Amino acid sequence: METVGWTSILPPILAIGLALKTRDVFVSLSTFIWLGWTILSGWNPAAGLVAGVSTLFAAVTEPGNAKTLAFSALIGGIITLTQASGGVHGFVQWAESRRGGMNRRRVNLAAVAVSMVLFIESNFGLLVSGSVMRPLADRAEVSREKLAYLLDSTCAPKQLLIPINAWGAYVVALLAAEGLPRANAVLVTSLPLNFYAIVALVLAAG
Repeated sequence: METVGWTSILPPILAIGLALKTRDVFVSLSTFIWLGWTILSGWNPAAGLVAGVSTLFAAVTEPGNAKTLAFSALIGGIITLTQASGGVHGFVQWAESRRGGMNRRRVNLAAVAVSMVLFIESNFGLLVSGSVMRPLADRAEVSREKLAYLLDSTCAPKQLLIPINAWGAYVVALLAAEGLPRANAVLVTSLPLNFYAIVALVLAAG
């Protein structure tokens, strides 16, 4: 297998540096792709640009990726509509009117609760939970990083522990493809053994 040696670490180093400097994910990832293909093209920047763009279009037009992008765009539209109609603002006002208000501890627990309620699909749960909880987190001075950790640490694990979703159907299909009888029962009985998901939820709620 042909390798490029130590130069393979240059694209990720540059991408991380740009992300920290510019705080722009698109610029950082685009540069990462361009530099990677430039190295593979014998350090020809023009060839690297052409190869990078071709790879990007190939990835976007791949049926599975295209469906994911379309799904994310639809969710983004729903979130934007909810924000524009005042739904998020109304939720923030309702939460702050509760007895005792919303301090950091309550905002953290509310983020976990909102994420747990949206268990149908992980990406949907992440996007909606983030848009709903961000204003509350900002007012309670909960860092964006802490909020992202709480949501990410609940959205994925809950999909494993509440198998009434696409993930559960996917796992059942895999078990059935292996010839296991009563695949549904196997999935349910294995839930208490999913230690990662359980520990992640406990840490997030704690």
